[in-house]
Amino acid sequence: MTHARMNDTDRVRTAWTRIEAWLASNLPAALDNLLPPATEEQLASLEAALERPLPAGLRTLLSLHDGEQDGWVPSAFPDGHWLLPSAQLGELWAQQALLAEELGGKEDVFDFWRAQVEDGIIFVQGPVKPKFGSRAWIPFSTLDGHVQ
Repeated sequence: MTHARMNDTDRVRTAWTRIEAWLASNLPAALDNLLPPATEEQLASLEAALERPLPAGLRTLLSLHDGEQDGWVPSAFPDGHWLLPSAQLGELWAQQALLAEELGGKEDVFDFWRAQVEDGIIFVQGPVKPKFGSRAWIPFSTLDGHVQ
C-alpha cells in the first residue's frame, strides 16, 4: 500500500509502529509510560463529551494508547509534550470550550489571542495560529497543561 493511498487509520498505525520501535531502542522509559488502549466505552464517552465523533486518526491513536501515565518522564512526543488520556482530553476540551464562551461565544475570539501575541504574552511560530478554545479543535497533547 502506498502512502498516498493510506487512510488516516493506516497512517497512524504505521507511524506508531515506527515510533514504538524507535522508543524501544532509544527511550524505553517513554515506551513504558504509554498507557494501554482506550476501551470502546472510553472512546464513546469522549465522543459524547465532545458532541462529535473523533477524527479517525485520533480515534486510532487512542485505541493504540490511551495517553501517557505521566507528563514528567520521557514522553513519546517531542519538546515536553505528552499524550493526554481520553478522560483528561475531554476535560481539557470542556475547559477550552468554556473559556471560548466566556470570551465571546461558541467559538474562539481571534482578536483576544492576536492581542496576546502582539503584547508578547504568548509566542507562536510557523503555521501555529494564536487561537485557543475552538469547539472544533480537540487537544490531544499538552505541555504542562498550558500548551496544547
